[in-house]
Amino acid sequence: YKGKYFYSTLNYSEKLYYQRMFESAERFEDKVDTEGLDMSKVDIYKVVCALRYDNPQFFYLSNSTSYDMERPPVAAKKTQKQLEAAADKVVSKALQYSDIKERAKYIHDAIKDMTAYSAWGDETNGRADGPLLWGSARCEGYGHAFAYLCQRAGIDAVCVTGFGATGSHLWNSIRIGNEWYHVDVTFDENFGYEYFCVDDAYIKLDHVAEDIERVVMRFNHWLRDPENRKQFLAPYQGRMELSIGTK
Repeated sequence: YKGKYFYSTLNYSEKLYYQRMFESAERFEDKVDTEGLDMSKVDIYKVVCALRYDNPQFFYLSNSTSYDMERPPVAAKKTQKQLEAAADKVVSKALQYSDIKERAKYIHDAIKDMTAYSAWGDETNGRADGPLLWGSARCEGYGHAFAYLCQRAGIDAVCVTGFGATGSHLWNSIRIGNEWYHVDVTFDENFGYEYFCVDDAYIKLDHVAEDIERVVMRFNHWLRDPENRKQFLAPYQGRMELSIGTK
């Protein structure tokens, strides 16, 4: 996890909490050891977002503002084995392409071929197992599946949240060489390759990405309290960005 994008954006204490969450998630544990860490609700949610956007393999974690197992451990372990087996079938073929862009394109196409878009459904609809195991997903499922397969195929990939032409949306960014490019498999269900490996200028024509601070501010109900909101916003005044940035 130390080479992952959102992990690299965290401070020392946040990274420690990320590490503990990562290890708990790998062990399918429903709690995280916070001993020795002074973490506010805002800090926790920020790190939860970073963990989730970096690690689509943790399909069993919820979209909560804190660390939370969405599925029972026994069921999650069973699904994980099924997910890995399904992913390996795609990845083994993707790895036949030495060119990273072509490898990502194969994954992009495979997800489109196996998935029917559905805005409704249970939690699988917004996770990597939606496309790979059940053949149905909304944008979150498309994005998590794409990132999951890319990472297994040796491609740096993250999930990006924000807004698309139809409202709240999730898509991906992948790194090719030293540059990050956007991929929106969901939109490409209707537009071919219109949103495959496009740059910031192009994606901003009809997408607005949010960094983690903005995501936290938008979703965290704790921030509805004026004093809590004031505490959170103070360090970020004047420097909130609307992109994940490049490295």
